[in-house]
Amino acid sequence: MSAQFTLLLYALHLQVSPTTAGLLVSLAGLGPVLIAISIGKLIDRKGGRPPMLMALAGQIAGAALPFLWSALPALFAASFVNGLCFIVFRIGSQHAAGSMGNAGDRAANYSLLGLGYSASAIAAPLCAGFAIERYGYAPTFLVVSLLPLFPLAAIGLNFLRIPGPASAAAAGAGRGSTFALLAEPNLRRVFIATVLMGSAWDLFVFLVPLYGSQLRLPASRIGLLSGTFAGGALFVRAITTLVLRRFTPWQILITPEDFVEHFDAMAR
Repeated sequence: MSAQFTLLLYALHLQVSPTTAGLLVSLAGLGPVLIAISIGKLIDRKGGRPPMLMALAGQIAGAALPFLWSALPALFAASFVNGLCFIVFRIGSQHAAGSMGNAGDRAANYSLLGLGYSASAIAAPLCAGFAIERYGYAPTFLVVSLLPLFPLAAIGLNFLRIPGPASAAAAGAGRGSTFALLAEPNLRRVFIATVLMGSAWDLFVFLVPLYGSQLRLPASRIGLLSGTFAGGALFVRAITTLVLRRFTPWQILITPEDFVEHFDAMAR
């Protein structure tokens, strides 16, 4: 996350147009569109650990590229590589979280994983913004490229005890057509909701640095604004486990007024 934030700020520092900046950010989503389903099937067969290790190695290379070559083509290449590696790592981590414990632990596991991603979304722009302002872009890219070394070592030495591959029956169950997944009504609804919510989230994350740069705000201030936005997600994910004990996921998604009323009554 810090890599993408730094990439965008550096591109805006180079005075690229908003269209070029938007293209740079959109390249991070191109890789996930192309390989997300295939990666999920691969993880079912091989387990999450090998793909996660490759993704972390790729993130190191992607973040280091702008440090070695500070030109716009390097930013485009880095954005694509970082987006590709991020989705591989995210699917692997979600698979690992869902495989730990029993079925009743999954909601809590995913909530805890979400807290980690939210904490990262807060810390990444904050730290990157202050680092850019104090040390410049090249040293920040270098530091960002070194950060994945820590999870790479932890996963490589299996400190996290990541579960192995799924059973042969479970792995074989995912060999159908990708488009056949959309035939399931509930999954189709989740897909549509995810597209809409993800688009709104990514649009805001893109517009904050863009508008902040146009206002000539310092990098630290832009990072603070981006981190504050992620703080809302951290709060929601912190109470997810509590809320899921009293509401179904669809009640939370589609009945916000009832959810707020019931949650206020519960708090009182």
